[in-house]
Amino acid sequence: MQKLYSNDLDVDSFINIIESMNFNETPLMMAFSNSNAVFERYKFDETFLSETDNGKIFSPEGELKWRRIDNQMRVVYLGNQEHIDGLNDYSSEIKDYKTKYSNLILWGKRIGQQKEWFENQVPNLFPYPITEKKYSQGRVAIVVESLIDSTGKIQFSRYFDIKEIPDPAEKIQNSRNSDKKEIPGG
Repeated sequence: MQKLYSNDLDVDSFINIIESMNFNETPLMMAFSNSNAVFERYKFDETFLSETDNGKIFSPEGELKWRRIDNQMRVVYLGNQEHIDGLNDYSSEIKDYKTKYSNLILWGKRIGQQKEWFENQVPNLFPYPITEKKYSQGRVAIVVESLIDSTGKIQFSRYFDIKEIPDPAEKIQNSRNSDKKEIPGG
């Protein structure tokens, strides 16, 4: 069963919670400060974390996300950990929710087997923390896990994982090309 925890914390307590988290897998971190944006495999960096305005550390086992509100950090955890000291338990709020997964496709398409994805619309290279190379022109997607109430509305969502997928535009283009009929003598 999923667990939901939350609390507003001072920065030191926020850092202590992150430092005490035991992640079974190597999670990903997406975090933002005034001077830096990070999307990489998580490694504890007290200085950077204390300067962030918002962020999240996520893996299939759970997501810890935060945002700065004045001098405090609002921290929310959604995942499988049984207890997190310093956070209040709101798990009863989500006990009857169903789970659904979707993909959030990120900017860029892999060119060759490089570790960067290029996006024409905003001419830029994006380095993503993908460990395996599946597709020579693949896209990157964040797998999103959503919790849905009895009316079918999404009430909570969390980043679950990251993966490389084939470029959906390539599939559409290939299907359009396969639908074309050759014109005899043309």
